[in-house]
Amino acid sequence: MEAVMDEKTQSEFFELQQKMMENASKLKSVNASQKNKQSDIKRSELTVQELSEMSDDTVTYKTVGRAFMYVPKLELQKEIEDHAKELAAEIESLQSQEQYLRKQEKESENNMKEFIQGNPALKAQFTR
Repeated sequence: MEAVMDEKTQSEFFELQQKMMENASKLKSVNASQKNKQSDIKRSELTVQELSEMSDDTVTYKTVGRAFMYVPKLELQKEIEDHAKELAAEIESLQSQEQYLRKQEKESENNMKEFIQGNPALKAQFTR
């Protein structure tokens, strides 16, 4: 005889499942943001390196919308370095967010396991 889940059990199971999927989605998003910001930092480092090899009287421009605006080389270099520092701080924040989400992921998995073990109908479906 096959055990059948009641509506309450089914809704609780789907809520746990939904929470796990949302957490996984947030974790993917955080990881993607980290990778993008790391890429931007690398690009900034390379740009600063190239600028440092040029003479101080080199004419430099930065983009402002669709236009290019003259900016002294040292000022542009400082702006890029500051931007890289901001990105590094954002990555640190994202790393702490990632740690929190990983803890939540483990909690959700444990809750799901306990829920399945505590419900004979669910346990029967997953042990087939």
